[in-house]
Amino acid sequence: MLKGLTAAAAAGVVGACSSNDAQVFVSPEAAATAAGAGTTLAAAGATAAESMGGAPLPASATMTIDFTFTAGADSAGPGPARNPYIAVWIEDTNEELVSTVSLWHMQQNERWLGELKRWYTVSGGYETNTGATRVAGSYTVRWDGKGREGTKVRAGTYFVCIEGAREHGPYELIREPMTLGTDPVERAMKPNGELTAASAKYTV
Repeated sequence: MLKGLTAAAAAGVVGACSSNDAQVFVSPEAAATAAGAGTTLAAAGATAAESMGGAPLPASATMTIDFTFTAGADSAGPGPARNPYIAVWIEDTNEELVSTVSLWHMQQNERWLGELKRWYTVSGGYETNTGATRVAGSYTVRWDGKGREGTKVRAGTYFVCIEGAREHGPYELIREPMTLGTDPVERAMKPNGELTAASAKYTV
């Protein structure tokens, strides 16, 4: 197994860390509602030059990402389903990491972090934007429109990525493009496995 080199500083998640998951996140089925509502599909297929050559995003630009994780029965062993490892991040059209929005994993044992296969590949396994695992449910995380260097990225096409992996459970990845600029855009993303609903809303 690959070994991650993460730090245990929680950021990028709506709410602060707590021993009580119900107190950490308010989950009014936002992801399910957004996924079922009519949304404006973002344009896709821009070249890498287009994604990197625009003006910086407006200072007020943010993206809200909603998703629902619904754990199925464990494939082995008794007891409740294990909490999933979850990564939410933004990639550019060169398949390079722009920003890790949120990363949830068992911080006492990072040797399984490589099970988040795509995030681990694009990030190199190192990120400070982390938090503890969460029980199945609906969650909201937010991206401030900034890259790893701390400044607003340029207008263009980016990929919103949500990845989940669970011990004795399946692996899933949602990865869809959105074109970001001076206009708001909203997208319902295609569910995958235990990631049963997801949406992204960009506002300026």
